[in-house]
Amino acid sequence: MNSSTKLMTRITMMIALAIGLSSHPFAQTTPANDDCDAAIRLAATTDASYYDFSLEGANKSNGLTSTPCKDLENTKDVWFSLIMPENGNLELSMQAEKACPSLTAYTGS
Repeated sequence: MNSSTKLMTRITMMIALAIGLSSHPFAQTTPANDDCDAAIRLAATTDASYYDFSLEGANKSNGLTSTPCKDLENTKDVWFSLIMPENGNLELSMQAEKACPSLTAYTGS
């Protein structure tokens, strides 16, 4: 795969989980991947890979217009990126407790 093909197949994913606002007696640290520009790179491998992440301290990104949870005011998101495998196949799944997980994929660099 040449570099221009890699550039065209790069996928940036936004994982938005709609959760209610909660108050905590302590300050929350903003996740490192709270903004698209700081997306965490995931490895696209042939073996199963598992990643744990939290939305504690995350913020809503500007410009988002929809979510399956229909609660756009309280939607928080974190960002991940990856380069698609050469065969173009990728399987993703999510699990969340007390939330409505959704995944949106964007192309670009």
